[in-house]
Amino acid sequence: MVKQGVGWQPTPSASQASLYNIPFNHFFCKDKIMAQTQAQIQKKSDEKRGVKLCSFKFHKETIELLNHAAEQSGLSKTALLAAALQEYAEKHNLNTMD
Repeated sequence: MVKQGVGWQPTPSASQASLYNIPFNHFFCKDKIMAQTQAQIQKKSDEKRGVKLCSFKFHKETIELLNHAAEQSGLSKTALLAAALQEYAEKHNLNTMD
């Protein structure tokens, strides 16, 4: 066994590799298996769910109103803003971006 940096795994014998039907030279090969970063995992999840990050700077009073309205309605701030924007678009006959 040769220790190879952080996260090393003991090198199995050829018989151990054959037990799992894994090619001997690929067993526990950390160089070939790339772990995803948290950012990559989040990006993939966002793409799958069809969401995208969007941030704004609001006046303190607007944020307080948003927090209060979300708490009173039982909706998340995201859901509340989406509903308000949808209502605004309908009221002003704006075409949605489909």
